[in-house]
Amino acid sequence: AKDAPLPEGIIDYNSLLYLSQGISNQVSVLRKARDRDRFLVTPRIRIASIDTREVRHGAVHEVGLKAVLKGEVRRPTDSKVRLVAQPLGMDQYWVMEDEPLIRSGKWTARMNFVANGLEAEQEFVIFAVILQEDIPRGRPIFRPEWEAFLQSKIIGISTVIRATRIEIPLGKNQIGIKILAVDDMPLNFSQDWEVRPRSNIKGILLGRPLNFDEAVFVLAATEFKKESWRLLGKASMKNGRYWELSPQLLGESGDYIKLIAVVAENSVTLLNKKNIEENIAFSRTVQIRTQDAPPIIIKIKRVDKLAVGGKVAVDVNHISSVEGSISGRPLDVDDNVWVLKTPDDDGQTWKLLGRAGFSSKRHWSLPPISLGDSGDELILVAVVSKSKIEAMTVQERGNVLASSDKIRVTLTD
Repeated sequence: AKDAPLPEGIIDYNSLLYLSQGISNQVSVLRKARDRDRFLVTPRIRIASIDTREVRHGAVHEVGLKAVLKGEVRRPTDSKVRLVAQPLGMDQYWVMEDEPLIRSGKWTARMNFVANGLEAEQEFVIFAVILQEDIPRGRPIFRPEWEAFLQSKIIGISTVIRATRIEIPLGKNQIGIKILAVDDMPLNFSQDWEVRPRSNIKGILLGRPLNFDEAVFVLAATEFKKESWRLLGKASMKNGRYWELSPQLLGESGDYIKLIAVVAENSVTLLNKKNIEENIAFSRTVQIRTQDAPPIIIKIKRVDKLAVGGKVAVDVNHISSVEGSISGRPLDVDDNVWVLKTPDDDGQTWKLLGRAGFSSKRHWSLPPISLGDSGDELILVAVVSKSKIEAMTVQERGNVLASSDKIRVTLTD
């Protein structure tokens, strides 16, 4: 403006030019009608219910193979809403592939607890997020990558809730039971794992609570010896849902043991050990190996020089090397590492690829070898044994001292 300030209110363009010392270029703008979502810029989201049941703070919510979640959201217009599951036994995050349906600040979404790599997990932390950019769905996101997303792409996150997946949603008056941990180590159905011969066993009840005349019992049997079930003891209840059996002698060091928990009438004489399924409820069988020495831990670290791990298949050349590591207690002189493959995780028909050599006491490798034909999808595993392991038969399995996680690969040219 010149010597005097410009008058307030509406002024014509010629007067504006006369009174001004200088004027900027004109910029055209389009004002749209006020939109509710456009002005709610503070992202907020919460989960209100799971399968029509209200979310309860601090509770463990029981869900089936799939669940319908509902909640409320306040978000910028161009943002996205996603559901996330974190299995308690894994340091991974899984973003659900289904798109939530959002209307007037309410959202509804399905969560599939058996999709991709979640089929072997049963205990989850679940939550909802608001994203300014989408992140990978249908594959594991490990912690470093997740923390990067928290800094760059995630702009809102709900309170986390606990969920326990049951194979079939239980009816109103039904009861279920699961083993969660042995020797304070979380349950792992993907392989046998080593525990001390004298160990505690922990689990959870699903559905209705115990009646006054019912109790939880834990039974064991030694595999490969055709041994009948034996009673380990009666568990004590914790907080009405969780149960625990104090440390018991599960077997001799080196034994392969199978465990099962049952709900039966509160009398040992009435416990049906021969026909487990005739009890009120019974858990899935858990397989362990007792070991009083420090365990051997074997891992497959690289295939075709590519880092592997998790449950997503890695593309590798059909002629590839396999490398890994040994930790825990040292191997004996006559201990060997054997690498096997199978095309089918269900059939468990294993085929020996070869015996690995050691570059140091802790690192082993199988030289480049044909893993199969281009296009094949395989599962690899490495085991420690004194004797040759060719097909993981019952007799050979009894000689295995340690086994790696299963590694999935897809072969290419």
